[in-house]
Amino acid sequence: MIRVILQTFLGLLFASIGFYIVYQFLQIPESIYQWIILLVAGFIPSGLFFLLRVGMSKETVGIKVENPKESNQSVVSTSESGNLIKRNNDLVKEWNKTIEQRDKLKMLEMSSDAKDPE
Repeated sequence: MIRVILQTFLGLLFASIGFYIVYQFLQIPESIYQWIILLVAGFIPSGLFFLLRVGMSKETVGIKVENPKESNQSVVSTSESGNLIKRNNDLVKEWNKTIEQRDKLKMLEMSSDAKDPE
């Protein structure tokens, strides 16, 4: 873990130093310091190398996904499927009752609005 943190820090440090040197090089009106580009040619790629190396490391993976084939919940037995169908049918019956009551209440509301001309 310390190795991952160290490589991340070095990658960010080298890349930021390289980009800072490029920025300073572009600010100089007359480019008399051509050798500065050689420094950048070493800093930026080495920083990006460290960052990519840490990104591909297996130590940074925090979430392990289970194989769905090995999961106990993916297999439904026949006895559970019968209970599931019964529960589904009960829910459908309750839903139909709720829809009928809603329609009745809407009809009552419409009839009360028709009787009270404001």
